Amino acid sequence: MEIIDGLILAAGLSSRMGMFKPLLPLGGETFVAAIARKLRPFCRRIVVVTGHRAEDVRNSLRDCAEADKLEFVHNSNFAAGMFTSLQLGMRAVEDADWRLCHWVDQPNLPEEFYCRFVEECDPLFDVIQPEHANRLGHPLLVGRTLARRIVEADSSASLRDLFQQPVVTRKIWSCDYPQVLQDFDTPSDLTHL
Repeated sequence: MEIIDGLILAAGLSSRMGMFKPLLPLGGETFVAAIARKLRPFCRRIVVVTGHRAEDVRNSLRDCAEADKLEFVHNSNFAAGMFTSLQLGMRAVEDADWRLCHWVDQPNLPEEFYCRFVEECDPLFDVIQPEHANRLGHPLLVGRTLARRIVEADSSASLRDLFQQPVVTRKIWSCDYPQVLQDFDTPSDLTHL
């Protein structure tokens, strides 16, 4: 059976939102707690990459049901961009077959999405990416080879750069979940919760 580790990127400043996204409320829990809860059944462990307000994120998850699976990695260089958080998170889950990489601003995916998504793991590919209505979305399932490339890349690189390399094989999963296209970046986006 494939080993899948969860990776939640929750390090940014949330400057466009004007409120700290990991701790925004969603149905009685926070964005970061909702994602951790949904990842729990499918992931051996869940690594949360923190940066800005790291202690607040840790404290918010201290008593959640997923606490036994949670690990925290702090990105002191979070202001340099999301890719540095991704690199740090990938280093923390080196021994997994797959990494379910989740951005904290996508808390709205239903639980059945994850059940179907992890079934798409395929050793012939380096990354599995969902799409809806011919538009690519997130989260991502990242295999060992691509994870190593991410860790070894220059910190100024991006996932888009890596995806364009001919050696990287990407499987596109067409799905019925429009939430793969959602991300909550500004206060007006919250009207779609």
